[in-house]
Amino acid sequence: MKLVKLTIEKLPGEDAWKDIVRIPKAFRIDCNDRHVHRGKICRLTVGNKSKWVILHGLDSDQPVIQMDLNVRIALGVKKGHEYEFKVEQIGRLLALWFPWKASDPAYRLPAQLSIVAFILGVLFGVLGIGVGLIPLYNERHKAPTSQHSESSAVPTPSARAPK
Repeated sequence: MKLVKLTIEKLPGEDAWKDIVRIPKAFRIDCNDRHVHRGKICRLTVGNKSKWVILHGLDSDQPVIQMDLNVRIALGVKKGHEYEFKVEQIGRLLALWFPWKASDPAYRLPAQLSIVAFILGVLFGVLGIGVGLIPLYNERHKAPTSQHSESSAVPTPSARAPK
C-alpha cells in the first residue's frame, strides 16, 4: 500500500466547498502505485479518517496538497503540516454516490432529491402493477355460474301462464 507524503496548503477560494483537492501531477499516485487523472473521485485517507474528494491538478513541483477548511476538518489535518495520505480511486458505481455526500448543497440536494424520486417511482410503479393485477386475478378466479341451475329453477307465480 503506497502512501504519499504531502504538506497541506490552503485551497483557492473558487474551489472551496466543492470537495476539490489539488495535488501536483507527480504526486497524484493511488495506493496501488497508479497515476490518478484529474477530476477522478477518490477516497483520501489520513490515519483512520477519510473523505471522498475530487482530485485536480496543481502547477507545482513541490509535494503539496491544497484543500479547503471543510476537507481539513474532516481529515483532522492542519495547514502547513506534513501528512502521509492514502489515495484510493473510487469505482464508477460508488462514484454515483459521491454527490449524495458532497459538501456543496448545489450538488448534494439535487442528488438526494433524484435518488428519493427514483426510490418512490419504483415503489409506486410496483404498487401500480399490483393494483392493476387485482382485477385480472379476480376475473380469472371468479366463481363459475352453471347454466343447469338456471334451467331447473321453479317459475315464479308471475311467470305462469293465465288460466
